[in-house]
Amino acid sequence: MDMGVIKDVWDIFWDSVNLILGLPKRQKRHLSVALNDIATLLDNIREKFKGRVVPRREAYELIGIINVADKLAQPFKEKYPELAQVFDLQLPMIGKMMRDVDFFIDEKPRYSLHSSYDTKDAQFPAYVKGKIDEACEELERAAGIISSHSKRFKLEGKKLNS
Repeated sequence: MDMGVIKDVWDIFWDSVNLILGLPKRQKRHLSVALNDIATLLDNIREKFKGRVVPRREAYELIGIINVADKLAQPFKEKYPELAQVFDLQLPMIGKMMRDVDFFIDEKPRYSLHSSYDTKDAQFPAYVKGKIDEACEELERAAGIISSHSKRFKLEGKKLNS
């Protein structure tokens, strides 16, 4: 996935509006691709966190999605509430978790909240592992929901050609 994700966010939004409004089912294939790209992005972030690497490029892409997540969720709220919740609740929560995990990996405070942590404390590594694992689980959960809906829309788009 490239830096074009932020532009693609608007494509997802309009594709989802078209989907909800009942426009041609071929739009579902485009929506499927866009959702799959987001799920892949989340998986890439999770893999980097597991390797104790700060996913800087991916974080910027995810921030672009989080900034418009409330708009992305709107078209899905009625027919696909689970997917809407990912955009409404999970992605913003993941953004906050990423901020903290970045600190725990780098051990460089970025916010006043982080200055209260003692990185020399013997408990710090265990705490860090717990925070990273928690973020990875949330990333995996969100990617799974998005990916399953991506597959659903792909199948519905194929039915049009049948």
